[in-house]
Amino acid sequence: MAHRSSSHIRSDLKYLNRDLSPNVTAVIVDDDIFRWEATLIGPVNTRYEGGVFKISLNFPPDFPNNSPKVCFIKKICHPNVSDNGGIYLRVLRADYWHPLSIVKLFKGLVES
Repeated sequence: MAHRSSSHIRSDLKYLNRDLSPNVTAVIVDDDIFRWEATLIGPVNTRYEGGVFKISLNFPPDFPNNSPKVCFIKKICHPNVSDNGGIYLRVLRADYWHPLSIVKLFKGLVES
């Protein structure tokens, strides 16, 4: 199962870096495909425009069947982000999660 998950994650990483650049990029942390660090550039015409935001993603071995843990690395003032960087999006909650590409997940982050 982990091999299938890692193949899926590698595919998402490749597509993410190709599809959304320069707004979102991601890299693998410590050669562990299940741990990423992403950089999100603040969207134009928002109070976050021009900001550079680092996000950590930790994928479970059975991804995409279960959601990744996603949080901002540094504090950000946003109604959907907790003081410790946790992201309050329904799509990330275990009871609402359905298999979703990482590209769609980041598009949701940018639009929220």
